[in-house]
Amino acid sequence: MLTTIMTRGAPNLQKVISAHEWFALLDKQVHLRRRWQALFEHFDAVVTPAFGTLAYPHFDAPDMASSTLAIDGEATPYGAQLAWPGVATFANLPATSTPIGRAPDGLPIGAQVIGPFLQDRTTIAVAGWLNALQGR
Repeated sequence: MLTTIMTRGAPNLQKVISAHEWFALLDKQVHLRRRWQALFEHFDAVVTPAFGTLAYPHFDAPDMASSTLAIDGEATPYGAQLAWPGVATFANLPATSTPIGRAPDGLPIGAQVIGPFLQDRTTIAVAGWLNALQGR
């Protein structure tokens, strides 16, 4: 879905999905949101990594498709790191990122707080509590 949205109207588009494919994705999205809702009957929020890697120094790479980030010393596609934010966004769930500490090199470590559908205030509150714990 994200690829379809981000490439809408792009020149030289390689793959266009049909309305039937789009509605099938919407069906999957609703199914997944219902599964999350079952989880949220027992938990207020879920905390996950915010991204596939820790923070990294800025690099200027104009083409995300060919950019890589090192994970355990291995080059991995930059775009693959978006899987963590995708956990929340595909299901249309609110998510708030917050720093939860620092790596040995001083760069921040982030977490993502995912909450029930339309409960943005829950994720903001939990992220605030996690952030406040850093000072202890």
